[in-house]
Amino acid sequence: MASKGDYREAKRLYARSLEVGKAILGLFHQETAKNYYNIGTIFYDEKDAKRALPCFLLAYKLFSALFGDQHEDFILVYKYLIAAHDMLEVKEPFPAWLSRETDRPLGDLEEATQAIIWNRG
Repeated sequence: MASKGDYREAKRLYARSLEVGKAILGLFHQETAKNYYNIGTIFYDEKDAKRALPCFLLAYKLFSALFGDQHEDFILVYKYLIAAHDMLEVKEPFPAWLSRETDRPLGDLEEATQAIIWNRG
């Protein structure tokens, strides 16, 4: 099992990779989506579904736009979304919740996710 310091360092490195990658590759790139997904998995592994979900949602929206719903990265993040939704014990059924959450503007979701990643939210 990883220590809190290991998770903290991993989040820092992924956040830095995300920052550099977005500057070079842009938001709509597979590597950008993977960085959001990877940060979400760290929060998930720390049992922090509240912070993991926005990261997974953003990765989900990006993978969907880039590859559609049959791509392996899309399917993987979808499974994590279900697991994090269940971990958080959201009362709303997953399909309805996902539909509502994915209707959020991409910019709002990205802003919220950035605040979580950089400990401003």
